[in-house]
Amino acid sequence: MSTSAPGTTSQRDPDSSPSAASGACPGPATPALSRRASLRRLAGGTAALIGAGWLAGCDKMRGDAVNVPAPAASRPPDSVTQASAPARHISHAASEASAGTSPSDGSCSPLPAEQAGLFAADGSAGAHGKHLNILKEPGLLRADIRSSFGQFSGRADGVPLTVSLKLVNTANRCASLRGLVVYLWHCDRDGRFSLYQDPITQQNYLRGTQVSDEAGLASFKTIFPGCHQTRWPHMLFEVFRSPEEATSGARALWVSQLALPQDACKAVYAGEKSYADNVAKLAAASLTTDEAFKDDGGVHQVATVTGSLADGLLATLEAGIALR
Repeated sequence: MSTSAPGTTSQRDPDSSPSAASGACPGPATPALSRRASLRRLAGGTAALIGAGWLAGCDKMRGDAVNVPAPAASRPPDSVTQASAPARHISHAASEASAGTSPSDGSCSPLPAEQAGLFAADGSAGAHGKHLNILKEPGLLRADIRSSFGQFSGRADGVPLTVSLKLVNTANRCASLRGLVVYLWHCDRDGRFSLYQDPITQQNYLRGTQVSDEAGLASFKTIFPGCHQTRWPHMLFEVFRSPEEATSGARALWVSQLALPQDACKAVYAGEKSYADNVAKLAAASLTTDEAFKDDGGVHQVATVTGSLADGLLATLEAGIALR
């Protein structure tokens, strides 16, 4: 499995064929190559520019944000590598991967770098020869990613899911990291990616960016995804140093993927008729054979999922970046 290293661009997905007060959005500095990333073959693609309109939105967060206040100004340390603590599974959280908790001494386990795939729309080469770049589109900075924006007007239907990524500094006892930009995207309940796959090529929903707050949180309102082809249910995300650096053409600090726990997937797919086609796909998939998670069964990438189908679900994952 190829990986993205700090300072590298989006990679191809192995299974895919051919709100707050105004203020600056600070961020950390250039990453150092991790051991796992150094063993992987770098692949092409350039992390895309985020448009001026997107950057302007950073100074005044949209009102629909999921309790994500604008970060206070700060000067981050100088080097970055990636890490994360295993997710704590509370409800709908059992998985093929073994789950753990962060050690009491504040240490964190590494979060593997992954490929961004063929449906990133970040300016890199994508499926069907497309070089789409949604990152430069005004309106991408938003907490609720269920609806399309700009020239499109559709909405993705499905079980409500809030995704909350907590960014921490693994070089400083997992201290919270503020001011990092997270670009999150995933497939719809039928396993299709907007902009690339029929019949939703004229939609751009289930894609958005947020800036981590003082607690290191970047949160998104979305829907529970289905199974994309033979992949285990997952979401993809890129982490950028800051809106300013992304706008100037800086590459993503890190690329990784979040896996949904097996029990949560079973509950959604069996409990909602609109997800019924995913039951057989899930039964045929496995974290231990998934092309992204098979190295370790996704042990550090399986999110904690709590809540209910009626009231909505919450998926949380702690993702660490070592700042020295």
